[in-house]
Amino acid sequence: MACGSCARRSDHPQPGRDDGRPSDDSLPARPRRHRRDRRPLPAALAVSPDGAHVYVANRDSGDISIFDTATTTFGATVTTGGTGPQGIAVSPDGVHVYVTNANSGDLSVLDTVTGHMAAPVSTGGSDPLGLAVSPDGAHV
Repeated sequence: MACGSCARRSDHPQPGRDDGRPSDDSLPARPRRHRRDRRPLPAALAVSPDGAHVYVANRDSGDISIFDTATTTFGATVTTGGTGPQGIAVSPDGVHVYVTNANSGDLSVLDTVTGHMAAPVSTGGSDPLGLAVSPDGAHV
């Protein structure tokens, strides 16, 4: 069993292991990953109805990245105003991008025409993950 300060399990030998599995000492050490910085960690993506943009919800950095499919480059990055963006959906007319913020329990709305992200709205629950927009765009 590994402890919080050890880099690998072999730091804690398991005496008497006889079950035919390799001992922890024979396994290669896996690098530990610490996410102290807030680099983008893509959690979900949605494509605009016209296919011109891909919107990516970045969980750890609290923003969305906008990918331009014509130039195949990332353009703007927009902060959601919430924490832990997890789910993302585009309205059928492509005017709004909806983002669920799992850690803060709210929903953010990006106006794709102005580039303005409205203040997050509480979902009334905790840990919202996914979302969908009705075909007429009237309900999220």
